[in-house]
Amino acid sequence: MRHLSKKENSKARCVEGHYVCNECHTAGMDVMIGMRMKESSKDPVEIIEKTAARL
Repeated sequence: MRHLSKKENSKARCVEGHYVCNECHTAGMDVMIGMRMKESSKDPVEIIEKTAARL
């Protein structure tokens, strides 16, 4: 975990209650969005299950 001296508004916290910056909180979102953009299925449940299986 990185410790930064940034100041920003965020409600994100880790399971231990520590502040998580927006950059860390959204890390990996581009990967998930990319996987979903390549998906050919129109079934949302199937898409979620495939995405979860790849992570």
